[in-house]
Amino acid sequence: MRYLFYISQNYSFEILRPLQQEAHQRGDQCAWFIEGNEVNISLFKEGENRLKSIAEVVDYKPDAVFVPGNIVPAFVPGLQCANAWDTGSFSQR
Repeated sequence: MRYLFYISQNYSFEILRPLQQEAHQRGDQCAWFIEGNEVNISLFKEGENRLKSIAEVVDYKPDAVFVPGNIVPAFVPGLQCANAWDTGSFSQR
């Protein structure tokens, strides 16, 4: 499986890194994409795969996209999972 973490804020790392750890333990692949300019790129850890363009995101062909907010553009491939803040879990979009 391939997972994409679609982020726009620094707090996203804390939310998504446990998912990345679990995915890696299962042998799955993960990549990150930053939307906007509010994420401090120095917060990326060594070995984390960062996609730098929408073209790279589309070419990556994720099976699922996790976003700590509510919006993922429809042209991003994969099952879209947005954070449901009231339950603390992700829901399918």
